[in-house]
Amino acid sequence: MSRVLGIDYGKKKVGLAISDPLRLIATPFAIVPNDKGLAGKLKQFIKEEKITHLVLGKPVSLSGEKNQQLAEVERFQERLERELGMPVFLYDERYSSKMAKEVLREDKGRKDDDDIAAAVILQEYLELI
Repeated sequence: MSRVLGIDYGKKKVGLAISDPLRLIATPFAIVPNDKGLAGKLKQFIKEEKITHLVLGKPVSLSGEKNQQLAEVERFQERLERELGMPVFLYDERYSSKMAKEVLREDKGRKDDDDIAAAVILQEYLELI
């Protein structure tokens, strides 16, 4: 079986989540810096974890309109597809940050929620496929 990697893009940090081999459950995986080494780290994760699909959170406004952040994410999507040699699917992330903050509120020991947001995006995607 193969796994899916969920990605929550941020200018400074990128949250990652991974599915189980049956593609039923998404689990927060890592938070990595959004720097020049990002593609290399993702390649390593893809190889080690036997990732076959990538899902990237698609930021749209609550009304569904395009915004500046979406344009940046689309450029990131193109870069990943080019550098990783595999398709990257966009998935609506409208409420993922809010849901991640709710989880974070319950886990008082955590500071960052980027990987949790990635898990929310990935879990919603897994429920549709």
